[in-house]
Amino acid sequence: VYVAARTRFDKLHELDAESRHLVLLCKDETGYRNLSYMVSLGFTEGFYNRPRVDMDLLREHHEGLIALSACLAGRIPQAIMQEDLDAAEQAAREYAEIFGPEHFYLELQDHGIAEQTEVNRGLLRLHNETGIPLDRSASLRTSWACRS
Repeated sequence: VYVAARTRFDKLHELDAESRHLVLLCKDETGYRNLSYMVSLGFTEGFYNRPRVDMDLLREHHEGLIALSACLAGRIPQAIMQEDLDAAEQAAREYAEIFGPEHFYLELQDHGIAEQTEVNRGLLRLHNETGIPLDRSASLRTSWACRS
């Protein structure tokens, strides 16, 4: 999904043109229903350049879902690339709080992109500092999804 910078209702170009990637996987039927609901609202309420969900929707409809920090266009990787490790840690802790520590993973990818090496180092550091688990198999699963 794309996560709005503020809320899915905000549509001011200077603040809301960018949205961050977040990978959501369904763990069960409840997760499938929650994901379907959020994606629908992303189109009907949150569409601005692309369908967007927001943190409120994620908090309300996280049950049955597993979240991954996503590719270089994710909130955490973006903060790492801007050398704002405090913001990266804050985002990681927020996602872990929403989805639960056993349902949120820091996603290591290797697509041969120079920035990815830097991001992976930052993600490993976050893992060591927070205990948030790593997902090392993500590059095979999401390499096609994060090229847009």
